[in-house]
Amino acid sequence: MNEFPAIAALLPHGPEALALDAVTAWEPGERATARLTVRPDLILYDEAIQGIPAWGSIEIMAQTLGVYAGLNAGSAEVKSSPGYLVGVRHFRVARAVLVKGLELDISAECRHCETWGLATFACRVRHAEEELVSAVLSVWRPRPPDSTS
Repeated sequence: MNEFPAIAALLPHGPEALALDAVTAWEPGERATARLTVRPDLILYDEAIQGIPAWGSIEIMAQTLGVYAGLNAGSAEVKSSPGYLVGVRHFRVARAVLVKGLELDISAECRHCETWGLATFACRVRHAEEELVSAVLSVWRPRPPDSTS
């Protein structure tokens, strides 16, 4: 049994846009890790290549950042104030396609994080011990208008 909330409880996405299956690890203020099995019902899946193109991993990593924010701040707060991807740096790809059936572990490690404002994460997509994709993602999360902290 998974001790973490369901992905849908942590992200403001509609069910058709959710890419992650479950949270697998979380270190408060440090990192979050999620799991995904590549399958045809995912919005990022491309039938022509029988998988997810490597560039689709940017969204997968971004959703893992949302999981990190949701676990650190409380899911209701994150759903009411989503973050925005503002930059991708050091995007490295070992496989051009994340093929159907791969079980992926996606990690997002905080490099610089603020509750509100700019945050930077080192992200990795792995299958077993193989690193398939990595990048540094920058996100901006505006303070809600009714927030005082």
